[in-house]
Amino acid sequence: PVPQIDSDQLVSGTDYELYINAPDAGFDYISVECVNDADPTDIATAEGTSSPLTVRNLTIAADYTCTPFASNAAGGSVDEDTYGLGPVAGLVLDLALQVGVEFSGASSNIVGGGLKANSAYTLTMYSDPILIYAGTTNGSGNFDEDITIPASACIPGIHHLILLGVDVNDQPIQDEQWVEIGNNCEVLRFSDAQLAETGFDAASGLMAGISLAVLGGALVVYRRRTQLV
Repeated sequence: PVPQIDSDQLVSGTDYELYINAPDAGFDYISVECVNDADPTDIATAEGTSSPLTVRNLTIAADYTCTPFASNAAGGSVDEDTYGLGPVAGLVLDLALQVGVEFSGASSNIVGGGLKANSAYTLTMYSDPILIYAGTTNGSGNFDEDITIPASACIPGIHHLILLGVDVNDQPIQDEQWVEIGNNCEVLRFSDAQLAETGFDAASGLMAGISLAVLGGALVVYRRRTQLV
């Protein structure tokens, strides 16, 4: 017989995992489609041959309705039940940086949604902790702030910036970026992934950054920004 989905255990986070069981006949293929309740053109899907499935790229603070599907050699079936996700909890750290530009005074955007209402969030630079910004989510668990990097962050070296908040279950969630700062507070490199030591001093790094800017234009980070209400 075609598989009948017995249970769907939903696990929430920035991405969502959906556990699908079809104990009567088993399955060779499973998929799930999640549709934004407020925007039917915003659809996220996942597919595979084993459970769980991870649904990615969901819009922060949006609510989704998800419908699982399972199939085997006899055919396929859609689960009679649908599962509501949301609001999606997530954070976006959007450092609008350019190589060679002074880190201090740079404008940046931080966004969070689906978090615990009226909860604290922080943006901190490590390893020697420097609090860049602290705030509180609104009554819907959202925030959207434009901030300015302070002069206290002008420390040469590679630094890890973490935007940290909590979801509705008080579980920590975060977004992060890495930046290397030169001796004159100039941006040498930046990335969403950890930066490796290059073996060059800050002056050499700056010259490399300037060369990149000359050859290909100043590098700028653009990350998906979700408008919150």
